[in-house]
Amino acid sequence: MSEDTSQPSQVLSFSAWLKRQRRILDLTRDDLGRCAHCSPETIKKIESDERLPSKELAGLIADAVSVPPHQRERFIQFARGTNPAFATLEMDSTPKVESISNTTLLETKLFAPTIRSALVVRPRLIGVLKSGLARPLTLIASSAGFGKTTLAAHIITFDEFSRSAWLSLDSDDNDPTRFLTYFIHACQRLQPSVGELGLASLRAPQAPSPKNILAALASEMARTGADTQPVALVLDDYHVINSPEIHNALAYFIENLPPQLRLVLVTRADPPLPLARWRARNLLTEIRTDALRFTHDEAAAFFNQSAGLALQAEQVTALEARTEGWIAGLQLAALSIQATHNQAEFIAAFSGIRDRDVQTQK
Repeated sequence: MSEDTSQPSQVLSFSAWLKRQRRILDLTRDDLGRCAHCSPETIKKIESDERLPSKELAGLIADAVSVPPHQRERFIQFARGTNPAFATLEMDSTPKVESISNTTLLETKLFAPTIRSALVVRPRLIGVLKSGLARPLTLIASSAGFGKTTLAAHIITFDEFSRSAWLSLDSDDNDPTRFLTYFIHACQRLQPSVGELGLASLRAPQAPSPKNILAALASEMARTGADTQPVALVLDDYHVINSPEIHNALAYFIENLPPQLRLVLVTRADPPLPLARWRARNLLTEIRTDALRFTHDEAAAFFNQSAGLALQAEQVTALEARTEGWIAGLQLAALSIQATHNQAEFIAAFSGIRDRDVQTQK
């Protein structure tokens, strides 16, 4: 009888498995963090065995790296260190990407972030967003840490839209071909029959201008979707786009927006688009910093429900006033209060967090 000399399968740690799967899917830590609703630093710590993900975070990571539904529970156990056998399961090693022209389409950029169950429900702000979406264009603009993306993610759940689509932008999308490829694929999630001509044009040796490609797309969407219910498209982090060619093409698309489409731009700074003209024509809804600030009641719900603190009304008032309703500041304050032995003393000494742009840089 011949002896079996084959080597046993290596059982990977979760950190090693996650790094390997990221490479297979061509995901950066920023990509995975965005999909799993956590920071790249958290992913780095998990991959360095400095911490284990919570059950909730493990579930979000499972979605981001395409764990099949029937393996999800075993994956969460694996991530939490209770089921090392998951690492020996065969995963689909084919990245969820599609080659289009010279651009590799990463599908996770088309996923809206998951709305965490522990978030404070903000019916006031949701109402402003819903009523504003009656106009063709909605601009959600403020500096980092005010909850712009979280607010926009609620659009995916709105019954008013038969379909909704999402596109997370990054600096690489300043390449017009890459931007248009993602933009068309996002629109195809709203109307699957559109965009093939545009994608074919991008593969041509001499492609039409971005403006002409988006003009053809707008006409096609209007022609094939005129009788459909409203649909919504969210462009997140539009502030990273600095290409005049893309700005001009998108402005033309917005000027000729298909009647069923509602476009939402989420940005840290006003884009170089003709906002004043659209404002004067009542085509634009603006949700800015003052609307995004947490009110006293919302701050109280955050501290006493989401963060599990039992603060008195005057303590909430002090913290809300000193952070100016900035949710990132409220979160930092909650973490500090949870770590201190004297809540009242800390709150009394709390000076507020105002240098938002420095502290929230990626």
